[in-house]
Amino acid sequence: MTSDAGWVIHSDESSYNYGAVRGVGAVSLRVDDAARLGDELTMLMHESGMRELKWEKVRTARGAFAAQKALTWALDHALDGGLWIETLTWAVTSAAASRARRPILTQLQGAYTTLLSNVMARHAQRGEQSQGWRIVPDEQSAIPWTRIQEALPQTATIMPARSEPQPFIQLADVFAGLAVFSRAAYDAYERWLCFRGRGQGARATTTSEGVHGSQAYRFILLDEFYAACVRRLPGISLQTRRGLYTWRAESPIQFRFQT
Repeated sequence: MTSDAGWVIHSDESSYNYGAVRGVGAVSLRVDDAARLGDELTMLMHESGMRELKWEKVRTARGAFAAQKALTWALDHALDGGLWIETLTWAVTSAAASRARRPILTQLQGAYTTLLSNVMARHAQRGEQSQGWRIVPDEQSAIPWTRIQEALPQTATIMPARSEPQPFIQLADVFAGLAVFSRAAYDAYERWLCFRGRGQGARATTTSEGVHGSQAYRFILLDEFYAACVRRLPGISLQTRRGLYTWRAESPIQFRFQT
């Protein structure tokens, strides 16, 4: 079914200037649904005692619990057709990145252009054309948003905003952070799984050999989110590509790698 309703994309980046793996994430939804769903997500965060949800805050039990509630909420609405979520991660040690020797911000600009173009293309493939794309990225003054806007396949208005009053930018930040973490820390995650398998309960133990407490909260979050996807949204893998990756093109949650 074709829809000409306006669409809005909220986006944010994770670890764009440090680490071996970096990423960007986007949450898209119909403009008509934005206020209602935004209020729901904001209320969820307030009930969790969080003024602002960010991946960097997933270092304590409270931060992990708030993120878990947000991820579950997002999965619910992705399954009922209200949200579409996409992340794109890349390794700075990849052959392509080494050959290009591109500056950090150039890499980020290219990733944003690819991500936003992919989101628009997936909506078009579903017959969901938009006469008015609105893109609300987290403020990043060093990014030439006008150039990105000109490179997109459909007409769009880009309006950067502060993340604190924008719950969907915060959600995009959490998904981007989770995607990056699932790749960057996969080896440590496997060791944590082995340790837990030797009789240590995941919730009872937040430290293990070589794993700090803050990192263990993230392992628990990743493990529970992936388990929920296995039950409810087939087509997302973790072990096969050593990081979250979506195999089904029609899935409303897409984890993609940039090579």
